[in-house]
Amino acid sequence: MWPWEEIKKSITGRITRLRNNGTLKYYSKKVWTTQEIEAIIANIQFDENGYVSNYPALAQLVNKRVTQVQTKVARLRREGRINVNADRTKTSVKSKEAMNKFNDARFAQYKKEEKPVPEKVAQTNVKVETQSKVVQMIMTVVVAGNEKTINFFSMEGELLAVKKEAIE
Repeated sequence: MWPWEEIKKSITGRITRLRNNGTLKYYSKKVWTTQEIEAIIANIQFDENGYVSNYPALAQLVNKRVTQVQTKVARLRREGRINVNADRTKTSVKSKEAMNKFNDARFAQYKKEEKPVPEKVAQTNVKVETQSKVVQMIMTVVVAGNEKTINFFSMEGELLAVKKEAIE
């Protein structure tokens, strides 16, 4: 018998004795009922960025902890029963408000200066036209002494540009 098997048996026996004494409380894993799942789906609310905005209310509704409800909502999203997904490029509205409240309190001693940005408009009578293309090219870098030369070639081998730089 391996040592970790003996350790496992020892720990299991200890847990059993503590539960029988009443020292250790036994927690059974409770399965979510269909009524609880339907209540969550029916009462879930999202903010403008797709984040759930009422986790505490949902937890109180189904009599579970907030973390349990968060895990269940994530699982329901993966299963496709909740179709609204959070926009991961943005933060939730509640956390943004909390961050702004913290920043306002933290930096209350400093004056907020709102400087208007002057609009710069160049007036010219030259017609400007731009074109964009995706171009594949080959770049070669040659270092000789104190000079670095960068050559840009097209895929056909035609020299497009040369850039020379002094190395310090």
